[in-house]
Parts: sequence; C-alpha cells; structure tokens
Amino acid sequence: MTEAVLEEWMEHESYPESIRERIRQFNKHSVSCYKVTGEHLWHPFDSENLLGVLLNMERYVIDSNMSDSIRDATKSANRDKAFIIGYTFMDEQDNLENAVLGHDNCNKNLFGFGYIGNDCDWPLGECVMIHRLDEDQRFVLNKQGMRLESRPREKRMKDDPEFIEREKNRLAVNCQFKAYIMNEILKLTDITNVQPQEASERKKTELIGTIRSRSAQCFKNYHEAAYVASVSYSALLLEPDAVGIKTRKEFHDETGNPKRNCFGDTHLIQNALWLNSRIISKDAAVKRMATYLNLRDVIVKEVA
Repeated sequence: MTEAVLEEWMEHESYPESIRERIRQFNKHSVSCYKVTGEHLWHPFDSENLLGVLLNMERYVIDSNMSDSIRDATKSANRDKAFIIGYTFMDEQDNLENAVLGHDNCNKNLFGFGYIGNDCDWPLGECVMIHRLDEDQRFVLNKQGMRLESRPREKRMKDDPEFIEREKNRLAVNCQFKAYIMNEILKLTDITNVQPQEASERKKTELIGTIRSRSAQCFKNYHEAAYVASVSYSALLLEPDAVGIKTRKEFHDETGNPKRNCFGDTHLIQNALWLNSRIISKDAAVKRMATYLNLRDVIVKEVA
C-alpha cells in the first residue's frame, strides 16, 4: 500500500495517531499470503511476492536443533540463499522473543513460514503466510506477550491457567493425530514393538512406496505435503533400529500419550515439501524421513 493510500485509509477509519504509527511501521514489513495450493492472496499491506522471491533462491528450512545456523544467513556468500523458520523452530524454542526478533537479517534473506487454518480469526481464511524477519516487524509484535510466552514451561504449568488449557488442547490434538496414524495409516492397535519383523518390514516398504509416488506432488500443495509427511513419520515408527526405537518411545511415552514435541519433525518435513526446500537438521529421524521422499531438492544438507 502506498503511503498516500495508507494515510487516506487511516483517516477514513479514524485511527488515533498512536495506532497510525504502528500501522505505518507494519506497512513497511513485508508479508505475503497464499492459498494452500500456492496462489497469491492479495491483502492491503502487500508489498512483494515473497514466494516468488524464495523460489529464485536456494532454500533452507531450519530445524530447532540447528538454531545457530541462522548466523550463516549474515554471511556475504549466502546472500542469495533463503533461511526459513517454520512452526517447528518457533514451537521448540525456550525464548520466543529471541526466536522471532533475535536475528540479524542484514542480507534480507531470513524468512518466517507458517500455516493459518480455518479455525483462526483471519480475514483471508485458510492460507500459508511468508514474511521477512525484518526490523519493521518489531513494531507490530506484542513483545510483552512474547516475554510471557518465553517463561519456562514447568513454571507456567503451575501458575498460568491459560497456558495449562492450551497445553491440554495440544495434548488432545497430538492424541488425535496419533490415533489417525495408528488407525488410518498403520492400521495397528499396538506400536510398542515392531514384531514380527517380516510383517513390519513389508508394511514399511509399502508406506515408502506411497511416499515416493506422491512426494513430487507436494510442492505448493499443503494438504498433500501434510499427508506425505504423516506417512513418512508412520514409516519411521516401523524402523527396527535406534531411530525407530526412539521415535516409538516419543510416540507412546510412559503415560501412553505422545510427547509434547513428538510431531515437530513431521511439520518440518511438511514445510520443506511445500517449499521444495533443503533442510538444516542434525536429527537422525529427519534425515531418515528425507531419504524416504527420494527427492533431489528436499534433502538434509548443510549450507555450502
């Protein structure tokens, strides 16, 4: 939105000056929205097509266990590479304020990526959002709220009713997703072990066949990417080695429920599929799922 049009719009809406300054700053912040199938959704503060920008760059989605790799974005040699922070990275950071605002984006190559569902109060409805992690973003975020969100989870589970309720809802969603994997994909009643080995190996081979037949269709197709990522996680549960054992323990912990961050790797794979992006991760499970995909570009790779 041009400055003149913005001022005219704010005058028409009768915004007070204190609010107008924040809107002026937000107008400088670059954010783009897209249908789940990649079509650009125009909004009043549209300034550039960020998906178009990303697709002209070498792309890297960053896992939460590789947060230090964000510093590579500042190197002059990486000016033409896009470093992308998604749901997994944000959700698994202890300090949310630092995760969002604590980065140097001097090369303008650091981006945020997220999905907004139909259950959110968002005027554009279900969509994918991409934004630059730029200085102007600081003026539109609730820093105090982010500081509260950055308090240790153990403490918040004792004295923050809203957080406790959110965590209960999160557990319910995780349990629903666990049931979906067990009933719809694996069609099993028990995952505590993978015996008999011959049957589980046959099922895993079948799942990997499904993954490879559909993985190339996931680029700019969010729901297809979600499905393929889910099947990839399901195949991982059938692995007989240490990677599979660890995954099963997180999927079905001592309480019988999935652990809080159990499906973070699934979200990471899903985002990489939608963006046709490389992944920066040191996690063995992520590396294994990436091999299932058998795609040239969606691989776990360090920044050159």
